[in-house]
Amino acid sequence: MDKDYKLEYRRVTVGELQPDNLRAIESGLNADEKVVVSGIHLVRPGTIIKPDLIEMPVTQFLDGSLTETKPSN
Repeated sequence: MDKDYKLEYRRVTVGELQPDNLRAIESGLNADEKVVVSGIHLVRPGTIIKPDLIEMPVTQFLDGSLTETKPSN
């Protein structure tokens, strides 16, 4: 979604399934961009939404590296 919460389609590359059943987005997005992870079957590109922003936990990847996604206000 863009800064105005208007949805757009974006092709991304995802990594392997992690122990927490999530996948990291490896390419196709900038670090400050947000993604829809629930209810995607209800929306289409161009839809303006009012999202419930959630903080994602720190994730340890299988290669031992760490990543942390911080919520934006």
